[in-house]
This record gives sequence, structure tokens and C-alpha cells, in this order.
Amino acid sequence: MNGQVKSNQPIPIICDTNIWYRIADGRITKQDIMGKFLVGTFVTGGEFCSSPNAFIDYSRLRKAVAAFGEYPQGFCIEPPVEYMKLVSGHDSDDSKWSEISSSLGIVLKLEDIPNPEVTRKVYADYDNEVTLSNKPFLDAVAEHREQIKYKGRHKRRMNEVETRLEHKEFTKNILTSVVGGLQLDWKALDLFLCTFDEWFRQLSIQPSLTMKINDWDDLLNLVYVGPSCLYWTEDYKKTREFIVSSGCGHYLYQSA
Repeated sequence: MNGQVKSNQPIPIICDTNIWYRIADGRITKQDIMGKFLVGTFVTGGEFCSSPNAFIDYSRLRKAVAAFGEYPQGFCIEPPVEYMKLVSGHDSDDSKWSEISSSLGIVLKLEDIPNPEVTRKVYADYDNEVTLSNKPFLDAVAEHREQIKYKGRHKRRMNEVETRLEHKEFTKNILTSVVGGLQLDWKALDLFLCTFDEWFRQLSIQPSLTMKINDWDDLLNLVYVGPSCLYWTEDYKKTREFIVSSGCGHYLYQSA
């Protein structure tokens, strides 16, 4: 699954994690998804493996994991950085998926949460791994903010068309550095690039704005949305807002 669509295939709909919860609890019905090519992602699998919902409502998490296993017609199994390489024609590594798949299989087998302390450690390890993999992005954001000396002037300039174009080129350089300088296919990564750039821009002009781990998951999930795909989310937080404000609202799947 690399964002390319065959002529006889329905449009792939990359799903946010909340979609699988909604399918599981019936807010999204089987009729709603009939005939749709839903796609699960590595990011969602990782979220399930580190979700605090396991300790709040394990049954709810387990049902969402079951929906994640049953209803997708395709999966993007590479971590975000590896998927960026894949769609840009470079070698990529999908070996981490087997660990996630195994962990999700355990959740499906066990009706009750296993030893809570052991499970907390496993979930914490996944969470730490995700944080570590996001570190290059976090460091780039922090460094960019620190370099802004005159915030009022910077905010005014960030609303100018020419400056925004320059900022996108700067964002491309950041993302290129994350993949070790490899040339990236910006057309294939259009939604992710535009939304990442908008997040980056807003962080630079809103001192109180922060990115939580869920925000990073939401943003990195956009890596998998190619130019011939749609993105389905029922989460109306910042990432969705920035998808629209960056001019990429046409990527959003609109449920009936």
C-alpha cells in the first residue's frame, strides 16, 4: 500500500485511530463503510500498543483493535519516516510491524488486561519508542522557535505570501534532514508537507501552542495519505484545523 490507486479500485481512505473506535462501538455502521477501501496504518497500530485506554476501558480498546483487524482492505505497515522513503523510491524498513502485529494479536486473545504492572511497562516502552522516533521533528520545532528573536515582526511576516512560500522550503529542508538527506517526493507527501508546515508555522507565531503526543500521531498519520487518497477523521482538533487552513481540505473524507 503506497498511495497508488488501480483503475478498478475504490479511492483508498486512510483512517485516523478514532475511526476504528467508532466502527467498534457502532457510531460508524457497517452500512457506512460498505464498499469503501479503508486503510489502517502503522501509526494507529502503535497508538493501540501504547494507549492509556487499556487501563481505562480495556474492553473498548479490544473492540477497536478487533475492528482495526477486520475492516481495512489495506495496511501501510512502515513507520512514518520509512514510508516517506518508500513513496520517494528509496529502500525502506517495515520490520517493526511484526512486533506491533504480535502485540495486537495478544490484545485480541485476552479478554481481560494481563498483569497491569507488566502491561504498563510494555505500554511505556512503546510510548518511549514513539517519542524517540519523533525526536528529530521535536528538535526541529524547538530549534526553530529559539531562533525567533522578534516575535511580533515574525508573526506579521508569517502572514505574507512570499514568506509562507519560503517557510515551506524551510520545512522541506527539515523533513529532508529527517530522512538523512534523501530526495523526497513532495507530490506524494503533499498533505503531510502542507499540514506539517502549517503546524510549524503556527507554533512559531503562537507561543502558547504545544504539540502533545496525540497531535504528533495525528500529524504523522498524514504521511500515508497520497494524492489519490482521502483521510477520514472525526477528531476536530488542531491537525484537522491545520489541514483546512493549509488549503488541503479536499483530502478530507466527508461522511454522510
